[in-house]
Amino acid sequence: MIFNFILPKSIEELRLEIRQKFLNYANIHKTLIRPLIATCKVYHLAPVNATGGVESSDWFAMEFTSPDQQKGWATIIRLSKSASENYLFKPKGLDGRRKYSVTFDNTGKAVAFEGSQLMREGITIQLGPGHASELLLWEAD
Repeated sequence: MIFNFILPKSIEELRLEIRQKFLNYANIHKTLIRPLIATCKVYHLAPVNATGGVESSDWFAMEFTSPDQQKGWATIIRLSKSASENYLFKPKGLDGRRKYSVTFDNTGKAVAFEGSQLMREGITIQLGPGHASELLLWEAD
């Protein structure tokens, strides 16, 4: 297989920075995504819409929320290099009466928001040079 020549034989052979990213994503998958994926609500936020289909936006965004609206995640991807560096993410599956801690995976920064504020005003996702995507993680307090 072609990847056998590119990839290291074990995780210990990866550079520390890359190894930490792989371990972080494995942890997110094990603790958040895998337990919820079969029952979560999925919202297609961009570019799928009734008028333009899947080619109507420079962005791709999907939201995944637990049935109890306690936690979830969103994947936001800039599809075009010519697109703006900013995307306004307005989640749909939150409880407006709860407070949420939202973590930006690229930076690890966590910010507290009211659910109603998030759904009404949204969060601006800024993807500067070197970043084409953001993974948002949230959990109700």
